[in-house]
Amino acid sequence: MCIKKTYASLLHNQKGAMFGLDARMAMVVFAALSVVVGFLGYGRISTAKDARLISELQAMDEAIRNYQTDMGTFFLFTLRNSDGIDDLEALWNKKRVRRGFQKHWNGPYIHEHTLNHKHFGRWAVYYSQANREDLCTSRTECFLWIRLTDVPTDKWEAVNQVVDEAYGDHPEELGTKITHGIVQADSDLDPRQLFYRSAERPR
Repeated sequence: MCIKKTYASLLHNQKGAMFGLDARMAMVVFAALSVVVGFLGYGRISTAKDARLISELQAMDEAIRNYQTDMGTFFLFTLRNSDGIDDLEALWNKKRVRRGFQKHWNGPYIHEHTLNHKHFGRWAVYYSQANREDLCTSRTECFLWIRLTDVPTDKWEAVNQVVDEAYGDHPEELGTKITHGIVQADSDLDPRQLFYRSAERPR
């Protein structure tokens, strides 16, 4: 009888740990499927540089989601000071994380430990609703957007074609490309700021 109670108590105490394990296993499966689908689609991307940029965005997105899974709350809420400019440093620098969340930090979450991109400006983040025009409030949805500051139009188009247009199979309407979808831009200028919608604030 005592053994059964002890076992039941252990199971109860491990529920949170098992949930974390299940979440990580699901992410591993998702990542594996993404690799397969990505491999099939990359044959339709025009240049290696385009493919590399898409891979970098996907890696940054995965790192943010892994970080948020470990923390158990929205990325923004875990930071010591948030300005949107240096927030991504929390992926490799534990000092950027609030003291109460540091025990959950399991990084570094990404290989590159710099906010400067080799070709396209600088990495940053932006917090807003899915349309990117409206700021987050306590009653609305809220997303973290990955921002890359200086992306030539042709590179932006290549990323948008893969992510939002299913490798060109479902072209977006001309007037909606930069304002709708996971990939958006600040304007039609060349170069432009690329915005990539990432993790959502848990509800």
